[in-house]
Amino acid sequence: MLTVAFGNGQFGTSRVRTPTRSRIGSVKRWPVGEGGALRGKVARIKSIVADINDSTDMVSAWFELSGGVVTERVELHDRVDEEGESKVFDITVRFV
Repeated sequence: MLTVAFGNGQFGTSRVRTPTRSRIGSVKRWPVGEGGALRGKVARIKSIVADINDSTDMVSAWFELSGGVVTERVELHDRVDEEGESKVFDITVRFV
């Protein structure tokens, strides 16, 4: 299962591509696929975070992959130069 969430009161959306499925939009407990079928394959996750919170220019996203032997979580943080700008977070997941 894949979950992508955004912090700092900012807005975000994602595109996920796996060898057999894809998703655009909100990603919450989205089934990525069966472990054996994913072994040796790659998934791409691209998220864009828009700075809509007037009180901070920090943007962040966390990506959580669960359902395997261990739950993996990656957090990414960045800062926009001006109010209203966006940042793109691009992740590649290799299934072993």
